[in-house]
Amino acid sequence: MLKVLKRFPLIQKNPGSYYSFPTLAVVAGELFMALRVATVDEDEPHGREGGVVLYEATAENLQQWQPVRFDASADERWEIDAILSVVDDELYLQTRQYRQDRYNEVFLSRLFRSEIPQGLCELERRSLSSLQPCLSASYGHLVRAADGALLLPAYGGLSESGITSPLLFHSYNGGEEWQLRAVVADSDRLGKYLNEYSMLNLGGKRWLALMRDNHKPWVLWQLYSEDDGFSWSELQDSGLRGHAPMLCAVKGGVVAIYRELSTSTPGIGFAYKARGDDRWVNAAISRDYSGALYNGGYGDVVALADNRLFAAYYVADDDQSPWIEGAILAWGDEGDETV
Repeated sequence: MLKVLKRFPLIQKNPGSYYSFPTLAVVAGELFMALRVATVDEDEPHGREGGVVLYEATAENLQQWQPVRFDASADERWEIDAILSVVDDELYLQTRQYRQDRYNEVFLSRLFRSEIPQGLCELERRSLSSLQPCLSASYGHLVRAADGALLLPAYGGLSESGITSPLLFHSYNGGEEWQLRAVVADSDRLGKYLNEYSMLNLGGKRWLALMRDNHKPWVLWQLYSEDDGFSWSELQDSGLRGHAPMLCAVKGGVVAIYRELSTSTPGIGFAYKARGDDRWVNAAISRDYSGALYNGGYGDVVALADNRLFAAYYVADDDQSPWIEGAILAWGDEGDETV
């Protein structure tokens, strides 16, 4: 039911450059992609002195992405995340200033379209460092709850163990103030090491989440909320093995992209399930990569018209200089797999 129609490079490999963490948003038929650009450095995870850049394309020409002029309110370096979200046709950007063993601070920006000069500007940029429990990172797209709140998926520590737990924060005033809505899953209580998760509305107050476990065998756990994210079910084994899941709603179902770890070679994995069905199906269209495990694997996927989807992700080879690829997929019975 999920097939690859075409794969192609979006940002070409450039030895010594580290392209990573692409995310996608669709606003009024226009596609935006945020990603991180850094310099390869064996002593720094994911390279050093990273910065977020943005690109745009149309659904009719997904192989031609153009840089977007991006005027940030602060010239920050050492950024490591680039999570682009759209809520009610407004663009948000979640970033993180991170340097190993030195500092870690999460930010949320609201973006707006500037015509003169043409591009995107930060309307406001807020640090989330004061939130409690203290955030390690935000992951997953910002979404709107049934009760009108903005929901911010994140993870952070609940104890001195150093183990993170998935958290959900909410704001009822457009992101000016945030409060803890739920501890989605308590790693210490469960004896696990949980962090990144993506959540998707299934209608009304019902939500689905897919969550990373940082312990082998890398189970991706699924869980549900029936009360708009205030409480969550017990963990269920999705049958998928991997990291960094992102979810996308499609007609009659849900699609996931994630770092595929079910075999000895890591890859970009895709899976799907029908609405109302707990069973996930591995689509068997993984894009394997070589080199270090953590130099690839994060991606995002958005739905387009005519049962098509577009995915962006990063991969690497043995010289540790990752690049960004894209894939056009078909949902349903159309198309044959091509590369």
